[in-house]
Parts: sequence; structure tokens; C-alpha cells
Amino acid sequence: MERELKTRFHGLALRALSGVTLAMLSLAVIYVGGAIFELFVVLLGCLIAWEWGRLCNGGKFAVSGVGLLVLALLVVPLFKSLNIIDLSFFALIAAFIIYLLARTTGEKAPGLLALGAFYIILPLTSLLYLRVFFNGDICVYWLFALVWATDIGAYFTGILIGGPKLLPKISPKKTWAGSLGGIAAAIGVTYGFAYYFPVRFLFANTELFTHMTGYAVLLSIVSQGGDLFISAIKRRFGVKDTSQLIPGHGGVLDRVDGLIPAALAFMLIVLFALVS
Repeated sequence: MERELKTRFHGLALRALSGVTLAMLSLAVIYVGGAIFELFVVLLGCLIAWEWGRLCNGGKFAVSGVGLLVLALLVVPLFKSLNIIDLSFFALIAAFIIYLLARTTGEKAPGLLALGAFYIILPLTSLLYLRVFFNGDICVYWLFALVWATDIGAYFTGILIGGPKLLPKISPKKTWAGSLGGIAAAIGVTYGFAYYFPVRFLFANTELFTHMTGYAVLLSIVSQGGDLFISAIKRRFGVKDTSQLIPGHGGVLDRVDGLIPAALAFMLIVLFALVS
């Protein structure tokens, strides 16, 4: 048991240092907002496009990857000119074009490469929408904190408690205990935001207290689903990390795999709340 704990905690210091540095940078960018936040999202999109293009094509960045990179560069103007329905149609057309490019040039997984169009356009424009929304800085802070809390809570709970595996064929180290620990951490972060920002936080009032718990659970599950999705893709192509850009963490996709689907889910929650 002791040896197993030492193995799993190996490299934790480097992982923690990288994580804290990236977290502080992200929080600063969210605080500044405006063009700086837009540039941050575009840069994030370009890195995702590069890693996705390589991951789904056996480590080679080819024509379809360039297409994904172009989509990442267009995220801000698309956000400013199209609504969510038009964005969805645009993503569908872009995915079809990426698919044709990948098939024509003989790339390994044209379907997955095409999926990258949705993976880039909708979640990243969701982040932009959430930031410009009323009290959007608090909303985005909460989203990032919830995803981080889910990741950290699941990691340490899984190590300390262990138990039955969640989906061993996809991610052998993840456990049910870790998943529940991640959800519990997400709920704790949500209540913390509601306490410290009782007026500015989007869902912070007594009538919606139970709704806040539901949102936290839902987004935590979505975040964990995003993590498992990238794990399944990596397992299919036989790679451990999406790249080596972040010391102790692997690639950008390895760090934002939960944030990407959670951002889209949160934007849909906000839109539903506005409509209802």
C-alpha cells in the first residue's frame, strides 16, 4: 500500500507547481476580460486544434489539423456575429469540410478529426459568452473552480480510498470513490461561491439553493465525462498524453478535457435560465 501511494504521488510537486501557475494565469486573464480574455481563448483553441489534429492522426499534424487551426482563429468573430443555432450549423458545415479533407488526404480518423470542429467552436464560444454575460467574471471563475475542484477531489479521493474502478477499460486508475469525491468537491466550491458572492453569483439565492446543488453535480459529471472521453481517444491511439507542453501534466487537452464540455453545458444552463 505504501509503495502504491508513493508511486501515485510521484511527480506531484511538479504537477502542483505547473497547475498553480496555470491557474493563477487563467484567473488573471478572466479578471482582465475583454480583448485579453478573447486572445486567451483563441490561444487555447489553437493549442487544442494542434493537439487534436496530431492525436487523431497518429502524431502527424496534417491538412485537417490546419483546418481546425483556422477554426480556432475564427472563434472570436464567429462568437460576435452568430447566435448559438447559427454557430451549430457553422460547426456542422466545418466538420463536414474537415471530414472531406481528412478522407481526401488519407488521414487516420476522419470522423474524429471532424468532431474537432464541434470540440473547438461550441465550447470556446461558450466561454466567451459566459464572460460577457452579466456578472460573467464570477460565472467563469466558478466554472473553472468547479472543474478544478472536481479534478482535485477525484484525484485525491481516488488515491486515498481506492475501491471499485469506474471504467477500467478506458481509464484504469479512476474509481467510483474518486468520482463521488470530485462531485462532493464541486458542490463545496459552489456553496463557497454562493456564500462569498451572494448578490453577484448567478444562482445564489435561497429559492435556487437546491438548483445550485443540481448544477454543481451536473457540471461535475459532465467534466468527468470529458476527461473519460479524452482518455478513450488516447487509449484508442495508444498514447499517454496529448502532448508534452505542460510539465507534469502532459498536454493542454489533458488539462482542459473537463472544462471543454462543462463550458458548453454551463452556457446551455444559462440560456435555459434566461428563457424560463
